[in-house]
Formats: sequence, structure tokens, C-alpha cells
Amino acid sequence: MSVSTAICPLFTLPSGGTLGEVRQINFYSLSGQAGLDVSAATVLFTGPKPGLFEWRLDPASIAVPLVITESAEMLENEPNDQLVAALDLPIPSTVTGQFGNASDEDWYQFAARQGQALSIDCRSFPSISPALPILELEALDGAMLARASRVEAADRVCRLDWKAPAAGGYRLRLRE
Repeated sequence: MSVSTAICPLFTLPSGGTLGEVRQINFYSLSGQAGLDVSAATVLFTGPKPGLFEWRLDPASIAVPLVITESAEMLENEPNDQLVAALDLPIPSTVTGQFGNASDEDWYQFAARQGQALSIDCRSFPSISPALPILELEALDGAMLARASRVEAADRVCRLDWKAPAAGGYRLRLRE
């Protein structure tokens, strides 16, 4: 057991950035009252390569894992909880978002070339998060093409390795 006055962030939003990027990150921690404390900091996403790295708000705070990505990092913008409000995803890209409530779902759309191989994954961050996302890939006509669930994955990552059967648009639905 440790008793400390150090800030102990539970999670961040966004949870990452592109290698070399300077970005504002919000750190959420327990406040001792209703609600969470939010501390903001400017973070330089530096390292030898993309992946996890630890960052501290100050020397006494608990380290928080952040993710360095190679592709464009974007924040989910609400409202995208209905098909008609799906956010456009460039390929490649990384999206940081959150479920606002238990019934929240997020829609995205992207274009792919025939035979284009894509790896699509959804990670709860931090990894100890209680979120149990379900990722569904659909054709524009609504036909389900692939599905992954954190509950069903041994490593708790929703992952789809998929090849586009035809050139055109596709949709992703993310829900809990």
C-alpha cells in the first residue's frame, strides 16, 4: 500500500499523439468528491519509435501510459452516434474517443480499394478500463462484413484483419 499526495491520473484524453507532435492532453484523476479533477498539460510525443511511453504531470505524480502513433491522430467529434453522422476516416488514421454513456455508439466511414488489406483495432485505454467495446464493419448497404468484441478476444483488443472485397465505401460501428 502507498499513501501519497501525488496526482494519480486514471486516464487521459486524448490518449496519444503522432510521433514528434506537441499536443494538449487532459489528465483525469480522483478528486475526493463527486466528479474527477482535470489537469491539462502540453506533451511532446517523442521516442525512438511508435508505441507506449510513460509521462508524468510532475516529478511526484504517478506515470501515465500514452501512445505514440505513426498515422494521423484525431479526436472523435460528437455527434457521431448515428449512421447519418458518421465521421470520415482517412487511411491510415488513429482516433481517440470515449463512450459518453452505456448506450453511446460511434459511427465512422472510409473508402477502400478492392483487395486493400486493413487492420482495424479498438483498444480500451488504459488497458484496465471496464469498457467492453464491440467493433462492427459494414458495407454501405448495411450488410455485416466482420465483427470483433473485447470480451471475445484473449488479449482484450477488438481486432479485424480484413480485405476489401470491392472498391468503395465502408462503415464502422463502435459500441459497448
